[in-house]
Amino acid sequence: TLGNLPELFIVLFALSAGELVVAQFSILGSLFANALLVLGLTIAAGSATQRGGTMSFGARLPNDTATLLLLAVFLISILGLSDQVGDSASHHQVEISVVGAICLLVVYAAWLGGYLRSDKTSEAALVESKHGALPFQLAIVLLAVSGIAAAFVSDWFVHALDPAVEAIGISKAFTGLVIVAIAGNAVENVVAVQLALKGQNDLA
Repeated sequence: TLGNLPELFIVLFALSAGELVVAQFSILGSLFANALLVLGLTIAAGSATQRGGTMSFGARLPNDTATLLLLAVFLISILGLSDQVGDSASHHQVEISVVGAICLLVVYAAWLGGYLRSDKTSEAALVESKHGALPFQLAIVLLAVSGIAAAFVSDWFVHALDPAVEAIGISKAFTGLVIVAIAGNAVENVVAVQLALKGQNDLA
């Protein structure tokens, strides 16, 4: 969740700046980047350090990830179809979007609650620590500072988009789908690959 803060802020600042195309395509690009780019890099990095060249995972996390991804893509597809078909549902896109957003948030909360209640000893990757743990208060402060820094960097990033797009000569759709999606996921990318290299497959 915290790894997605930069991406969330980028979308919010893009919307407030009127960059609707960038915001829309960055969300779609994020789904593709996580499902293809980040997953591919993580498996490549993790496989290189595993015996036999194969990463192994617990069954629960891949199943949950696939379910959440399918749900998100399904809701995006439903909204896209209602927009293109032009039927009576097209006049209620805001309502459909709100209902879809609520459904996603409810599913996410249920999914998160299940993981918080799970037995930590069953997830070895969460137990093994490669370094000393930070004190709780310091960890909270670092997370808060990181979140605030992510907000500032995201704002600067959105303001720099227009000059960069005009100088390079690329479309806003490509910018959101590729550049913003990859930049917004940079924190997740680095953390996932680092954990995979350390052999913490499920956590990666």
